[in-house]
Amino acid sequence: MMVLRDGRRVSFMRSYPMFLPLPERYLDRLLAALDGLAYDRLYGLFTGLTVLEGAQRAVAEGAELYRSWLTGTATDPDQD
Repeated sequence: MMVLRDGRRVSFMRSYPMFLPLPERYLDRLLAALDGLAYDRLYGLFTGLTVLEGAQRAVAEGAELYRSWLTGTATDPDQD
């Protein structure tokens, strides 16, 4: 899980250095591990990459968007 530059969203990859996507089954495992934890802030790897508030929502929304691209159900807002 990686905090994105905007500090409001997260995304998921198996390996960021190698640009390997995270398979859906691993996304499910990660989300299950976080289930039941209360958190509002999320710190990224690099300075300044922090979700300052609403981290649980950011993770849920990021996971939903990521899953939609994995499953081919995402819609491109630029195509509407």
